[in-house]
Amino acid sequence: MSGKVTLTVAEVARILDLDERTVRRACSDGQLPCIHVGRRLLIPREKLLLLVSAAA
Repeated sequence: MSGKVTLTVAEVARILDLDERTVRRACSDGQLPCIHVGRRLLIPREKLLLLVSAAA
């Protein structure tokens, strides 16, 4: 992963090997932390790392 503070839905989908719609649904369901910036959804990198490491 890059050193960016936030990741796009497409980047998270690629990292987790999921469909972008699945990532968007997880954000809207509250399963994945996200930030709404206009119409864009951004996922905080650190929170994603914590979530993934807790699931492992």
